[in-house]
Amino acid sequence: MTRITAIDGSRISNFLWFQRDPLSFLLHASKLGDMVSIEASKKYPTYVVSAPDLIKEILVTKDKYFEKGRAASILSRTVGNGLLTSEGETHRRQQKMIRPAFYKEHLLHYANKIVQKANATDFQVEKEFNMSQRMMELTLEIITVTMFGKEVGEKKAEIAESVDTIIYQAAKTLFSPLPIPFKFPTPGNRKHHQSNEKINEFIYQLISDQKKTGATKDTLLHMLLATTYENGESLPEEEIRDQLVTMLLAGHETTATALTWAWYLLAKHPEIEEKFHEELTNKLGGRQPTFEDVRDLPYTETIFQETIRLYPPAWIILRESLSEVEVGGDTYPRKTTFMISPFAIHRKPPYFDEAEKFLPERFMDHPSPPTFSYFPFSGGPRACIGSNFAMMEAILILATIGQKYRFRLVEPQDIELVPLVSLRVKGGLNMVANSR
Repeated sequence: MTRITAIDGSRISNFLWFQRDPLSFLLHASKLGDMVSIEASKKYPTYVVSAPDLIKEILVTKDKYFEKGRAASILSRTVGNGLLTSEGETHRRQQKMIRPAFYKEHLLHYANKIVQKANATDFQVEKEFNMSQRMMELTLEIITVTMFGKEVGEKKAEIAESVDTIIYQAAKTLFSPLPIPFKFPTPGNRKHHQSNEKINEFIYQLISDQKKTGATKDTLLHMLLATTYENGESLPEEEIRDQLVTMLLAGHETTATALTWAWYLLAKHPEIEEKFHEELTNKLGGRQPTFEDVRDLPYTETIFQETIRLYPPAWIILRESLSEVEVGGDTYPRKTTFMISPFAIHRKPPYFDEAEKFLPERFMDHPSPPTFSYFPFSGGPRACIGSNFAMMEAILILATIGQKYRFRLVEPQDIELVPLVSLRVKGGLNMVANSR
């Protein structure tokens, strides 16, 4: 029996709905069935996939039948052929090359840097500030000093603005029905090119400095420069550049956005915030956290787990079939697009009780949710390679800053979701800090 359900409404009305509000569209589609046809194109059909077993087929069991397709093509305008966009054997080779940067011995080194940067992040008491911006700046500093062995320094504002422009333009292009070729000199494309140039200048300078001095060890940059092909040749600078830019974009924006939502949710739930502060007091007693403390802060961990359930870093995952493929007993032609939304699936009542509520306790002493009903870092061979780093970074930042401050929301304030690469707060989140 087929598991395909057709969505209600015309092709045009559904397209306009998705363009206007993709999150509500995906929530609606996820409630209609396991595999929902949205008739985006008769030639290249599109489906919203909402059943964990079907998602596992696409992302794991039959992943070789799929590629990222258009999403990778658009992202490659900035990151080139890095880990985020490469396919097939190239992707497998790159994974093998980069994975050691996230081994435990390196995480131990990164943890100290994370705490140092978080501890240096000061908030003026009783003065309004933009939490989104502060978390972006903090995670940018962390990714550059841990992965590249370099302080971003005076270029922080410039690089942050360039990353912001690239993410906005990429999201705008990805969900456009008729994406304008990158070479056309539209205002958006010009901004994108200018931002690429600024990031390239920063990255190539890092590579040059490291080659000259060899000063930094235990970093991704150092590892890439030491890597050779089977024939003994070093990696070309362009490939190193692609991996570093990939890490720059993917390694700080998503974590910063998730942390922003965590502070928002804590401010909205004072009883949970109180338990959070109790754990920090009991386990740390005012001292700075270390790598060893990450496992000893279970409630802090569940706060972040629950945050990325409600606001997952990857709110949508796109896959395109390379050939005819069978999924869930139904056969789909080549060039079929499958849309998988962790945002929608994480909010489905069959998998989570009171799914719309912020309940960190659901991750403590409860049965684990079914595989692929909770997958904030995607899954399968293309799952986020830095997920352990991101979890450690988030817990250490929450613990370090949470020991010194509690935050309250500026009211009134409209909180609106903006689905770009990650789920941002429109205009940023305005808060006020109080000393603990």
